[in-house]
Amino acid sequence: MNTLSFIITCLGTLVGIIGFIYGISQNEQRKKLENVFRITAQTFPGDIAKIHQSSLWAWQNVKNAFEAAVTLADSAEKKSLLLSLCQATGDTVACERLCHALFNSVLGFQEAQFNTREIIHQEKDTLPLCKKVEKKQSEAV
Repeated sequence: MNTLSFIITCLGTLVGIIGFIYGISQNEQRKKLENVFRITAQTFPGDIAKIHQSSLWAWQNVKNAFEAAVTLADSAEKKSLLLSLCQATGDTVACERLCHALFNSVLGFQEAQFNTREIIHQEKDTLPLCKKVEKKQSEAV
């Protein structure tokens, strides 16, 4: 009976050690996955800010084309061109607003999940949305 008790004790200890090692392994995998999510959440705002910047440029280009088009002589082509430019103006403004909303949503997710509003992007110092976030963060300190 003593031998059986010893074997059961050894098996229980072995299962406990295996469970402990498995727990450490799972914790390490969770940390790696959390790091991936954190880095992704920190890079997305910069990418969205870059799209926002492009939509601002597109809006400026459409505005310049509109200003040039109004100087053309009246014709059916001018009317069609102005209609297309008006629609493009609305589309670029909508894109800019949607980028702004998505940027704030991603930063909100990042703050809720990781308690930070950090942006990782090679051009973050030149992007208008990133500059606004940096300014707000420096004013809060």
